[in-house]
Amino acid sequence: MKLKMLFKSIAIMSLFIFSGCGGSGSDGLNGAIELTTDVQGANVTATATYTNPTKTNLIGVPITFSFQQSINGVTTTVDMGTFNTNNSGSIAVNFTPYPFIGTQDIVVQASSGNVTNYSVVTVTGATFKLTPPVDTELSAAGATTAPGGAPATFALNAPTFATITDPFSGDVLNHPIIVTATLTSSSGATITPTSQTIYTDTAGVASLSGFIVTIPYPDTTGSNVAVISWQATDQFTGLTATGSTTLKATRSADYVPPAPVVP
Repeated sequence: MKLKMLFKSIAIMSLFIFSGCGGSGSDGLNGAIELTTDVQGANVTATATYTNPTKTNLIGVPITFSFQQSINGVTTTVDMGTFNTNNSGSIAVNFTPYPFIGTQDIVVQASSGNVTNYSVVTVTGATFKLTPPVDTELSAAGATTAPGGAPATFALNAPTFATITDPFSGDVLNHPIIVTATLTSSSGATITPTSQTIYTDTAGVASLSGFIVTIPYPDTTGSNVAVISWQATDQFTGLTATGSTTLKATRSADYVPPAPVVP
């Protein structure tokens, strides 16, 4: 299922409950709750431990869990239910937030009677990043290379050009990525092609190759510069990433014609 469909789905919350039976419940005036959270991918584990200075039998204390996150721009509280502690006064729940893009701070709450505690855990959802071809400079021999010769030619490659991650669905294979390249130069540089569609592999990575840039060398000492602005758009999720590559064709010295041959 693609990410855009997941946003229409209800979050899947699997609860791993380590609980006992019986017990006399919580004492809101004297008790306290320690709450810790841990995240693995998109899965969050919240562990609440109830303590009470007047009680040793802590089995069966009801702990109510909820979490708060932003859903479509609205801060929403999701109730996960009430569960009883084990004989150590602990209970753990495991849940997955609603799918989202980027990073969010998820606020988890555990309460029993009048006792409440909170924990904030940072979860990274679907992300899309771009690693463009590296900046490159090519040099002419300068004093021994006459102006007007062959230009500098750059074959642009990037093995990890676009990367998508999706801890909610894990579906990252064969995403079509449309790549556009916009060249900025005042020295007559050219690029071909100007767009291309590439596809992600099982790791969500799409490589780039086949873009060729040519830049004429300057007639005198100096550099001709071209900047390629990249934009990549994942057609399944709509996510977009950008980056740039700077290329230089440099003449290291002014051309000095060879001395004429005297007969």
